[in-house]
Amino acid sequence: MFERRDVWKLTEDSEEYPWHPIIEWYARAVTAMQGRDGTALPPDDFVPSDPTSWRYLAEIHGTFLSQSGWPSGASWNECQHFTWFFLPWHRIYLHYLESVVRQTIADLGGPDDWALPYWDYSDANRPNVRKLPPAFRESLMPSGDQNPLFVTQRASVINQGEEMDATDVEIGPAMAETFFTGPAPTVGFGGPATAWSHVGNVMGTLEREPHGTVHGEVGGDGPPS
Repeated sequence: MFERRDVWKLTEDSEEYPWHPIIEWYARAVTAMQGRDGTALPPDDFVPSDPTSWRYLAEIHGTFLSQSGWPSGASWNECQHFTWFFLPWHRIYLHYLESVVRQTIADLGGPDDWALPYWDYSDANRPNVRKLPPAFRESLMPSGDQNPLFVTQRASVINQGEEMDATDVEIGPAMAETFFTGPAPTVGFGGPATAWSHVGNVMGTLEREPHGTVHGEVGGDGPPS
Protein backbone atom coordinates (compact mmCIF):
# COMPACT_ATOMS: atom_id res chain seq x y z
CA MET A 1 0.00 0.00 0.00
CA PHE A 2 1.39 3.38 -1.05
CA GLU A 3 0.29 6.29 1.12
CA ARG A 4 0.65 9.80 -0.24
CA ARG A 5 1.17 12.23 2.60
CA ASP A 6 0.82 15.99 3.09
CA VAL A 7 4.24 17.55 2.46
CA TRP A 8 3.70 20.32 5.01
CA LYS A 9 2.70 17.84 7.74
CA LEU A 10 5.82 15.83 6.92
CA THR A 11 7.83 19.04 7.28
CA GLU A 12 6.24 20.07 10.56
CA ASP A 13 6.56 16.56 12.05
CA SER A 14 10.14 16.03 10.94
CA GLU A 15 12.84 15.58 13.57
CA GLU A 16 15.30 16.83 10.93
CA TYR A 17 13.32 19.96 9.91
CA PRO A 18 12.70 20.54 7.07
CA TRP A 19 14.08 17.25 5.74
CA HIS A 20 11.63 14.47 6.50
CA PRO A 21 13.05 11.20 5.09
CA ILE A 22 10.27 11.02 2.47
CA ILE A 23 11.31 14.43 1.13
CA GLU A 24 15.03 13.70 1.34
CA TRP A 25 14.65 10.41 -0.55
CA TYR A 26 12.69 12.29 -3.20
CA ALA A 27 15.56 14.76 -3.62
CA ARG A 28 18.12 11.96 -3.82
CA ALA A 29 16.06 10.22 -6.50
CA VAL A 30 15.67 13.42 -8.53
CA THR A 31 19.45 13.89 -8.46
CA ALA A 32 19.94 10.34 -9.71
CA MET A 33 17.32 10.75 -12.45
CA GLN A 34 18.79 14.07 -13.58
CA GLY A 35 22.12 12.34 -14.10
CA ARG A 36 20.84 9.49 -16.24
CA ASP A 37 21.43 11.33 -19.50
CA GLY A 38 25.03 12.02 -18.59
CA THR A 39 24.71 15.42 -16.95
CA ALA A 40 22.37 16.91 -14.36
CA LEU A 41 21.99 20.28 -16.10
CA PRO A 42 22.21 19.76 -19.87
CA PRO A 43 21.81 22.69 -22.29
CA ASP A 44 18.29 23.61 -23.37
CA ASP A 45 18.73 21.99 -26.79
CA PHE A 46 19.96 18.69 -25.32
CA VAL A 47 17.86 15.68 -26.38
CA PRO A 48 17.44 13.17 -23.54
CA SER A 49 17.35 9.48 -24.44
CA ASP A 50 16.80 7.58 -21.16
CA PRO A 51 13.01 7.17 -20.60
CA THR A 52 13.58 7.10 -16.83
CA SER A 53 15.58 10.32 -16.71
CA TRP A 54 14.13 13.47 -15.16
CA ARG A 55 14.47 15.48 -18.35
CA TYR A 56 12.90 12.77 -20.57
CA LEU A 57 9.88 12.55 -18.25
CA ALA A 58 9.57 16.35 -18.25
CA GLU A 59 9.53 16.39 -22.06
CA ILE A 60 6.48 14.08 -21.99
CA HIS A 61 4.57 16.85 -20.25
CA GLY A 62 5.82 19.59 -22.54
CA THR A 63 8.88 20.28 -24.65
CA PHE A 64 10.52 23.09 -26.59
CA LEU A 65 12.53 20.63 -28.67
CA SER A 66 11.71 20.24 -32.37
CA GLN A 67 9.83 17.01 -33.05
CA SER A 68 12.20 16.19 -35.90
CA GLY A 69 14.94 15.65 -33.33
CA TRP A 70 13.01 13.54 -30.82
CA PRO A 71 14.38 10.04 -30.07
CA SER A 72 12.58 7.10 -31.64
CA GLY A 73 9.39 6.21 -29.79
CA ALA A 74 9.22 9.41 -27.74
CA SER A 75 5.71 10.56 -26.92
CA TRP A 76 6.41 14.11 -25.83
CA ASN A 77 4.43 17.34 -25.61
CA GLU A 78 1.41 15.34 -24.52
CA CYS A 79 -0.01 17.15 -21.49
CA GLN A 80 -3.71 17.77 -21.87
CA HIS A 81 -5.12 21.24 -21.18
CA PHE A 82 -8.31 23.14 -22.05
CA THR A 83 -10.10 19.78 -22.19
CA TRP A 84 -11.78 17.26 -19.89
CA PHE A 85 -8.71 15.07 -20.47
CA PHE A 86 -6.80 17.49 -18.20
CA LEU A 87 -7.54 15.51 -15.03
CA PRO A 88 -7.27 11.89 -16.24
CA TRP A 89 -4.09 12.60 -18.25
CA HIS A 90 -2.27 14.25 -15.36
CA ARG A 91 -3.40 11.52 -12.97
CA ILE A 92 -1.81 8.75 -15.02
CA TYR A 93 1.25 10.91 -15.78
CA LEU A 94 1.87 11.36 -12.06
CA HIS A 95 1.29 7.64 -11.51
CA TYR A 96 4.11 6.72 -13.89
CA LEU A 97 6.40 9.50 -12.67
CA GLU A 98 5.88 8.31 -9.10
CA SER A 99 6.61 4.71 -10.16
CA VAL A 100 9.95 5.72 -11.69
CA VAL A 101 10.89 7.78 -8.62
CA ARG A 102 9.90 4.93 -6.28
CA GLN A 103 12.03 2.41 -8.19
CA THR A 104 14.95 4.84 -8.20
CA ILE A 105 14.65 5.25 -4.42
CA ALA A 106 14.55 1.48 -3.95
CA ASP A 107 17.65 1.12 -6.16
CA LEU A 108 19.41 3.70 -3.97
CA GLY A 109 18.63 1.62 -0.88
CA GLY A 110 15.54 3.52 0.23
CA PRO A 111 12.00 2.34 1.03
CA ASP A 112 10.20 0.43 -1.71
CA ASP A 113 6.83 1.81 -0.59
CA TRP A 114 7.73 5.49 -1.12
CA ALA A 115 4.87 7.65 -2.42
CA LEU A 116 4.82 11.18 -3.82
CA PRO A 117 3.79 13.76 -1.19
CA TYR A 118 1.08 16.28 -2.03
CA TRP A 119 0.94 20.01 -1.36
CA ASP A 120 -2.41 20.99 0.19
CA TYR A 121 -2.05 24.72 -0.41
CA SER A 122 -5.81 25.35 -0.20
CA ASP A 123 -6.24 24.51 3.51
CA ALA A 124 -7.70 27.79 4.82
CA ASN A 125 -7.08 26.73 8.42
CA ARG A 126 -3.32 26.53 7.82
CA PRO A 127 -2.24 29.73 6.00
CA ASN A 128 1.41 28.72 6.32
CA VAL A 129 0.81 26.03 3.69
CA ARG A 130 0.44 28.72 1.05
CA LYS A 131 4.24 28.94 1.19
CA LEU A 132 6.44 26.63 -0.86
CA PRO A 133 7.50 23.84 1.52
CA PRO A 134 10.87 24.70 3.10
CA ALA A 135 12.89 21.80 1.67
CA PHE A 136 12.08 23.14 -1.81
CA ARG A 137 13.61 26.48 -0.82
CA GLU A 138 16.90 25.11 0.51
CA SER A 139 19.86 25.38 -1.86
CA LEU A 140 21.65 22.44 -0.20
CA MET A 141 20.63 19.03 1.07
CA PRO A 142 21.65 17.82 4.56
CA SER A 143 24.60 16.06 2.90
CA GLY A 144 25.87 19.41 1.60
CA ASP A 145 25.09 18.43 -2.00
CA GLN A 146 23.09 20.72 -4.28
CA ASN A 147 19.36 20.38 -3.68
CA PRO A 148 17.55 19.45 -6.93
CA LEU A 149 14.21 20.48 -5.41
CA PHE A 150 15.38 24.10 -5.36
CA VAL A 151 14.62 25.61 -8.78
CA THR A 152 15.99 29.07 -9.45
CA GLN A 153 13.54 29.67 -12.33
CA ARG A 154 10.65 29.96 -9.87
CA ALA A 155 9.44 33.40 -8.80
CA SER A 156 12.10 34.72 -6.42
CA VAL A 157 9.56 35.72 -3.76
CA ILE A 158 8.19 32.16 -3.72
CA ASN A 159 11.71 30.76 -3.25
CA GLN A 160 12.12 33.24 -0.40
CA GLY A 161 9.04 31.92 1.41
CA GLU A 162 6.35 34.43 0.49
CA GLU A 163 2.78 33.15 0.82
CA MET A 164 0.65 32.78 -2.28
CA ASP A 165 -2.44 34.95 -2.31
CA ALA A 166 -5.45 33.25 -0.71
CA THR A 167 -7.59 34.00 -3.76
CA ASP A 168 -5.19 32.07 -5.99
CA VAL A 169 -5.59 28.82 -4.04
CA GLU A 170 -9.36 29.06 -3.74
CA ILE A 171 -11.18 25.79 -4.55
CA GLY A 172 -14.73 27.04 -3.91
CA PRO A 173 -15.71 27.83 -7.53
CA ALA A 174 -14.46 24.47 -8.79
CA MET A 175 -16.17 22.50 -6.03
CA ALA A 176 -19.42 24.39 -6.65
CA GLU A 177 -19.63 23.03 -10.20
CA THR A 178 -22.41 20.49 -10.71
CA PHE A 179 -21.27 19.24 -14.13
CA PHE A 180 -17.92 17.74 -15.11
CA THR A 181 -17.90 18.94 -18.72
CA GLY A 182 -20.60 21.54 -19.08
CA PRO A 183 -23.29 21.90 -20.33
CA ALA A 184 -22.51 24.68 -22.81
CA PRO A 185 -21.74 27.52 -22.55
CA THR A 186 -20.15 26.63 -19.17
CA VAL A 187 -17.14 24.32 -19.06
CA GLY A 188 -17.76 22.52 -15.77
CA PHE A 189 -15.37 21.15 -13.17
CA GLY A 190 -13.10 19.12 -15.45
CA GLY A 191 -13.12 21.11 -18.68
CA PRO A 192 -14.90 21.23 -22.02
CA ALA A 193 -15.69 18.00 -23.86
CA THR A 194 -13.06 17.99 -26.60
CA ALA A 195 -10.84 15.61 -28.51
CA TRP A 196 -7.22 15.07 -27.37
CA SER A 197 -5.88 18.58 -26.86
CA HIS A 198 -2.41 19.78 -25.88
CA VAL A 199 -3.60 23.37 -26.13
CA GLY A 200 -7.04 24.91 -26.55
CA ASN A 201 -9.19 27.92 -25.82
CA VAL A 202 -11.28 27.32 -22.69
CA MET A 203 -10.13 26.00 -19.30
CA GLY A 204 -12.26 23.95 -16.96
CA THR A 205 -12.96 25.62 -13.63
CA LEU A 206 -10.46 23.49 -11.68
CA GLU A 207 -7.74 23.95 -14.27
CA ARG A 208 -8.23 27.71 -14.17
CA GLU A 209 -8.24 27.92 -10.36
CA PRO A 210 -6.37 26.81 -8.39
CA HIS A 211 -4.23 24.94 -10.95
CA GLY A 212 -3.53 27.84 -13.30
CA THR A 213 -3.36 30.55 -10.66
CA VAL A 214 -0.88 28.55 -8.56
CA HIS A 215 1.27 27.97 -11.64
CA GLY A 216 1.29 31.73 -12.17
CA GLU A 217 2.20 32.46 -8.54
CA VAL A 218 5.02 29.89 -8.40
CA GLY A 219 6.36 31.12 -11.73
CA GLY A 220 9.00 29.57 -13.91
CA ASP A 221 10.45 30.15 -17.33
CA GLY A 222 12.47 28.32 -19.93
CA PRO A 223 12.36 24.72 -21.16
CA PRO A 224 11.40 21.85 -18.83
CA SER A 225 14.22 20.73 -16.54
